[in-house]
Amino acid sequence: MSASRATSHREVECKWRIDGRDQAAACALFCQLAGPPEHLQQRNRFFDTAEGHLRAQATSLRLRQENARLLLTCKRRVAKRDGALHQQQEEESWLNSVLWNLYSEAPLIPHGALPLPPQARHLLGSRPLCNMGGFDNRRLQWHWDRDVLCLDCTDFPRGQREYEIEIELGGTRDQDWWWHTLRQGGIAMSDQSETKLHRYLRLQKEQR
Repeated sequence: MSASRATSHREVECKWRIDGRDQAAACALFCQLAGPPEHLQQRNRFFDTAEGHLRAQATSLRLRQENARLLLTCKRRVAKRDGALHQQQEEESWLNSVLWNLYSEAPLIPHGALPLPPQARHLLGSRPLCNMGGFDNRRLQWHWDRDVLCLDCTDFPRGQREYEIEIELGGTRDQDWWWHTLRQGGIAMSDQSETKLHRYLRLQKEQR
C-alpha cells in the first residue's frame, strides 16, 4: 500500500489546559486573529512493542484517522519539558486510508505491515507492534502567520473529557507572547506538561 514520503521537522509547541467554558472564548479570539477554523475529527491509535522499546527512548508511534485521511506519526522528545513547552522531532507520512480498517483494532501488527518512518524502523528493528489503544479528539485548527493554533476536545476512555489549547510555534511569537495574549482575552488556563498519550496511559493504569 502506498504512502507519501516521510517528512521530518522539529516540533515546538505550547500546551495549556482549559475548561469547556473557556473554549468558546479561545475560539472567538483565534477567529478574530485568523478567520474561521478547520474542523478535524481525529481518531488515534498508538503502538509499541510488548517490551516498550519506543517509550524507553521517549518515542511514540501514532496512527491517526483525520476526517477521511490517515496519518502515521513518530515523535521523539528532544528536550526536557518546561511547563507548557514541548519539543519533539516529528516524522510523518500520509497513508492509504484502507490501513485504518486493517490495523486500528488489530491487537498485533507484524513487522513490515506498516510503512514506518526511518526513526521508528531504526528503534524497532524486526519486532512486531502491539496496539496500545487510543482516544478520539475533536480539533478546531487555524494557521496564522507560521503558527498553528489548535483547540482540542478529547474523549478519553470511560467518559473523561478534557479541553486543551495547543499552539505550534513557527514564527516570531514565543510562549510568553501567547500566554499574555490568551490571558488578556480572559481565558483561564494552566500549563499542560503531559502529552495526550501520557494522560491516556496514566488513566488506563488508574482505572485497572
